[in-house]
Amino acid sequence: MSSVGLSALYGSQPLFVWVEDEATRIALTTAWAGDSVAIHIGGSNDTIRAVVNDAWRNGINHVFGVVDRDHGRSNNAQWLSPPNSLRVYVLQSPEIETLALDPLSIAECAYNTAGRTEAEIETKLQEIAAGMNWWMACCSVLMTVKGRRNAGFPPFPAVARVTSESSALACITSADWFSKTAATLAGLATMGWLTTELRAEEARISATIANGTWRSELSGKQVFQQVSDFVFTRGVVPDKHAALLQAVIQRQVDTGRMPLELSSLRTSLRVRVGLPP
Repeated sequence: MSSVGLSALYGSQPLFVWVEDEATRIALTTAWAGDSVAIHIGGSNDTIRAVVNDAWRNGINHVFGVVDRDHGRSNNAQWLSPPNSLRVYVLQSPEIETLALDPLSIAECAYNTAGRTEAEIETKLQEIAAGMNWWMACCSVLMTVKGRRNAGFPPFPAVARVTSESSALACITSADWFSKTAATLAGLATMGWLTTELRAEEARISATIANGTWRSELSGKQVFQQVSDFVFTRGVVPDKHAALLQAVIQRQVDTGRMPLELSSLRTSLRVRVGLPP
């Protein structure tokens, strides 16, 4: 996109935020209602990083991204004093829906049409979490394999480096990835390694379920969708999961119980563009 086109896209507000999906857009728009911010869906994690970096390369420095942590790592430790290189904020929670796994706000919100109590919802959340241990273990092991496969994968070379078949082969085979990482990949496909990893991950995740810290590990999206069916049993809306998510975040805002993660994210982004925290 040309610089003129970028200016037109990003010129509507002093703060522009790209997010991955509709759930994140709903949560941030609801939590930050009235703020001078434009929040738009940009697609995948990689796509958001690309468009944000493109904006910064063109001198448009009020554009940021917000993505789920998923199975990776958050950069929330940098939010209080963000370096200039921090352009995409990675949530501390696995997914934005994790912040809505709040039994009191779910119980109080308008879409609790089943009239579930806070205690009933908390019990249901624990029940849902208890049934996800092996699924999460499977996802974690898959992400481990994917991470090791991609770790250190060489970028495309400069044009000047590849002028013949031999230089093309040399460019590929001289990369550390081919001599170190690629050589280990076969070991990740053995039944012994997979069984050991799955059991270790299941034990780790089961421990978080037992001690009540599972919200930091399990997929908030999967849990929230199941609890939605438990509380939102009557009424018709285009997307009941989205409607309940918005209602829960709104209830948190109205009662002064907005998750610290959302308020910290808001403060950090606003300070970056010269708005009051």
